Amino acid sequence: MLMYLAANTRPDIAYAVHQAARFSQNPKNSHALTIKHILRYLEKTQDKGMYMPPDGYFKLSCYVDSDFGGLFGSEDPGNPVSVKSRTG
Repeated sequence: MLMYLAANTRPDIAYAVHQAARFSQNPKNSHALTIKHILRYLEKTQDKGMYMPPDGYFKLSCYVDSDFGGLFGSEDPGNPVSVKSRTG
């Protein structure tokens, strides 16, 4: 149930639920306490959330690292390695 909530309605608990779900095969008492803590958090924050009234206007913006880590164009374009994304 918590995975459904985290994925569909309550993204604020996604990390906590993921960490608790890692131990679903062999849960300990501390994991049960963690689940209870998450449930108490959900109970206390029932009235919190985002209100997004429909207004007929929908715009989606997406930003990506399209210059391949700042190295696009600075290396030989014939080299296939020069257009791979770099991470630091």
